[in-house]
Amino acid sequence: MLMYRKPLVGEFSKLFNKAKTGDTILLYQGLYDEYKMHSQGVIIRRNSMFSLNGQTVLKERDWYYQDAQLKNSVIRDGDSFFFGGVLLYQGDWDNFKPHPRGVIIKKGQQLLLNGQILLYEGRWRNWLPHAKGVVIIKNDEIWLAVYKIDH
Repeated sequence: MLMYRKPLVGEFSKLFNKAKTGDTILLYQGLYDEYKMHSQGVIIRRNSMFSLNGQTVLKERDWYYQDAQLKNSVIRDGDSFFFGGVLLYQGDWDNFKPHPRGVIIKKGQQLLLNGQILLYEGRWRNWLPHAKGVVIIKNDEIWLAVYKIDH
C-alpha cells in the first residue's frame, strides 16, 4: 500500500537525510531553459545563469551531465531486464530507463525500481533516473522522488 506523505521543501542535503523512500523533494520551481542531473539535485540553466537547484549560483564550467553514475548496462531481452548479468525484472512495462541501481520500469503512472520498489506514482511531464531516486518534471517544478537503501 502506498502512503502519501507531504512533499519536502528546503535545503537538499538536510531534506535528503530526513527523507524515506517514496518521499518527494522539491528541487526547483520556476522557469528554466535546460536542466541536467547532479548528485545533489539538478543544475538549472536560465539564460546565461547556472544554479544548483536554483539556489547556489555556479560557473558555466560546472555544467555537466553525470551519466558516469551508470556504471553497468541494463540489457533487455523481450520482457526481461538484466543488470550486471542478474535478472532484475520480468513482466509488462510501458517504458524503462537505466538507473545506478538497476532499471526504472514505467507501468501506467507508476515508476518502479527494478519493477518492485515504487519510487513515484502520479502525473508528470517527464522523468529521469537520478542516483538518489528519480527526477519528476511537472510544468515549472522539478522534484526528486527519493530512493534510499534501508539499513
